[in-house]
Amino acid sequence: MTSLSNDLDRLGTVFWEWRDATSFRTSDDIPRVERPAGWLPRFDRTSVEQFRVALGEFAARWRAIGGASGLSALPIEAQVDHRLLGAAMARVHWELDVLRNHERDAVFLTSQVIGPWYDLLLPPPPFDARRQAELVRVLEAVPAAVDQAVANLEHGGVATLARVAAADLDGISGRLVRSVAQVAPLTDAATAAALAAAQPDASDALERFRGWLAASADRLGPDVVVGRDAFV
Repeated sequence: MTSLSNDLDRLGTVFWEWRDATSFRTSDDIPRVERPAGWLPRFDRTSVEQFRVALGEFAARWRAIGGASGLSALPIEAQVDHRLLGAAMARVHWELDVLRNHERDAVFLTSQVIGPWYDLLLPPPPFDARRQAELVRVLEAVPAAVDQAVANLEHGGVATLARVAAADLDGISGRLVRSVAQVAPLTDAATAAALAAAQPDASDALERFRGWLAASADRLGPDVVVGRDAFV
């Protein structure tokens, strides 16, 4: 019984560390977490497949703990923890293989592209050295993230969401210019210079994304209803 409890505790610790490092960016305050240094949303096909493989390994370990050895012999609180951990794993499956927002939802992908910049600005000053470095890294990553978002949407994008995302990005270049200009005085000289250097490429990429969304929406797929069978 003690061994099973220890196995469950270890699995929970490792799973949540993995989840914090790999889960997609969200604008919802409830699941928002502290990310490891250097984190960026990963939504390319290779990364998503790696997430699926890792989830399968976690799920196998979870099932083994609840198998023939007798989870019912554990204290009630451990049984509850086991079920909650299973629900958390099912949430990952739901995100990756049912919702598939990483390839269908342009609004979601816009959040992955520019959301990390917003998240770094959200806590009040001062901006310590780590946050300043993260601001530069996130801004420099925008063009590649836009390229990946377009590739994903070419595969499975939904028309209505593309139109909404294009509207959300209206005026994005000017908005990013103002954002960088306002945060620069709160950073050191080297960071301010790096942000100023990265901003034009980031703005151009976001404008390109907005234009692509507006021009491509009519040829993207129809709205997707999950349906009862997929939901179950």
